[in-house]
Amino acid sequence: MACDSLERAIERFLYWEAYLLDHRRYREWLGLFAEDATYAVLMRSTVERRAGLGVEDDAFLLRDTRPSLAVRVERLYTKSAWVEEPPPRQRHFVTNVMVELTGRQNEYLVRSYVLVLRSRACRGLDRRWGSPTRPAGPRPAPCHQ
Repeated sequence: MACDSLERAIERFLYWEAYLLDHRRYREWLGLFAEDATYAVLMRSTVERRAGLGVEDDAFLLRDTRPSLAVRVERLYTKSAWVEEPPPRQRHFVTNVMVELTGRQNEYLVRSYVLVLRSRACRGLDRRWGSPTRPAGPRPAPCHQ
């Protein structure tokens, strides 16, 4: 397991990633990725308990490299991104962040859950999508271990 300060730094990184996506700052989001990054979402299927977890190791909903992500991101800034007009309301919620050391310097195995909500609902639902921003109060001192 990683130390608390490392886990907290990784959590803050994941929260920042969610913030960038929620606020459609896709170019900044892309800048978080290393040139050799792979962005993959494994396919899941609903199975009976005795059949396992239902996660396919070789079937993906999405499997992109950084260059293919760059193409997707740049398309969002063009007029041909009609599916994003009007922009949907969206929120990414990151929870259950777990960090393990891999034995390689500056490389970690990070697991988390992400709940993504997207809506194109009518104006009557706008109030449900509030994101309160509070004035900054006292900040805790950084943790050094």
